[in-house]
Amino acid sequence: MRRMLLNPARWRLACEIAWWRHGAWPVLMLALLSAAAWLHVVERADLQHRLAVAGAVTPPVISAEEAKRRRTLADDVRRLAHFRAVLPSGDSAAEQVQHLVALTLADLAWKQAEFQHTEDKPMALQRLQISVPVAGTYPRLRAALDTALRDMPNLSIDQVLFQRQSAAESDLQARVRLSLWFAAVGVHSDPSGGQR
Repeated sequence: MRRMLLNPARWRLACEIAWWRHGAWPVLMLALLSAAAWLHVVERADLQHRLAVAGAVTPPVISAEEAKRRRTLADDVRRLAHFRAVLPSGDSAAEQVQHLVALTLADLAWKQAEFQHTEDKPMALQRLQISVPVAGTYPRLRAALDTALRDMPNLSIDQVLFQRQSAAESDLQARVRLSLWFAAVGVHSDPSGGQR
């Protein structure tokens, strides 16, 4: 066996017998497999080179949480721009309060109210918080608040506290806290969301 491996004449004889018995197919298959292996090695090296070059230019992959945070931030900016577009100027606070009282006076007996004005300078917003003690039935209170919310897009309901002295009473005592939102004086929003 060892003599056959080292003797080139025996190799040649074995190859000729194989050629005579099987034809050219084994040689062609061996050549094709060798070519395929060579192409695989060359293509893999080329692919690794292209990936290395592409990695230098491709932006880093962000996580799903980061992508969601960026989308949420963009949505928040869009919503804030829309919110600012419907806000009246802080100069019209007195007219807005009169309009609110006129809308709800039939259902809410405005005897007294407490007002608190705050300003958020970084957001360029003003807030007039109104606290009103009212008495009446629940359906009338709800109807008044629904009417005011539909008619005044810059109005928000912050709190509604109900109190009834006994279960037999038909009227309830409530304290409603509302907020009127305004654009800061001298700041007007343009439709794109920027400040002018």
